[in-house]
This record gives sequence, structure tokens and C-alpha cells, in this order.
Amino acid sequence: MKKRYLTIPAALSVVLGVCVFCKSRDRVPADEKIDLVMRAKNFVRRLNRREYENCCEMFGETMAESNPVEKLRETFDPIVDSLGDFLCFRNASVSKKNYDGSIYTLCTLRCSYDKGGAVFTILFNEENKIDGVYVR
Repeated sequence: MKKRYLTIPAALSVVLGVCVFCKSRDRVPADEKIDLVMRAKNFVRRLNRREYENCCEMFGETMAESNPVEKLRETFDPIVDSLGDFLCFRNASVSKKNYDGSIYTLCTLRCSYDKGGAVFTILFNEENKIDGVYVR
């Protein structure tokens, strides 16, 4: 009976240690969070002002090749039109994700517009260039 009382707490402490270690690897340092949120906000502001050339300058190689200025214009003009005038950023969150062996940082921005809200999820690569943009 006494062995069980020692074994269970020891096993729980090992599991807790592994969980804490895994979570600490996924954390984004505060200064990096601030930088990425500012980059993401600047990107969304440029989209709202339809400055697509400036948006393309923020892209990584893959994103720049697959989304030239004209394609970006065709994609986002209807979205910007349907949302109306930009009002404000409501909140932001930053997290790290592993996709296909590469580590990406996701920045999610909740925004308010005249005609409703939108959530922008911006995927940054290891060089802090944009490799993906999703709007809901």
C-alpha cells in the first residue's frame, strides 16, 4: 500500500514536467510577439487601404510567387468591399505551430468594420515573412 502512495505522485510529477517542457517550447517571447503583431497590423492596414504592392513586399518567397499583385487585388477587393470601412483592431494573439517540419508563427487579429467583423490569421515563417493569410 505504501508503494502506491509514492509511485503515483512520482508519475504525476514526471507527466507534469513533460507538459510544462512542451508548452515552454511553443511560447513566443514577448518582444517577438509585439513585433509580429505590429507587422500583422501593418499588413491588414495596407490591405484595407488597397496597397497591394506594399503587401507583396511583406511576403516570403513562396507566397510572393503564388500571389502576385493582380491576384492579391482580385482576391481582396471583394473582401474589403464587403467589410466596409475599417474601425479598429479588437484583439490579437500569437502562437507557434509546426507544419511539415517547419515552425511557423500564427498571428490572429480580430477586427471591426462598418458591416461586421473579420478575423485575419497571418502565418509568419522563420524569417518573419508572411507565408499565408486567411480571413474569416
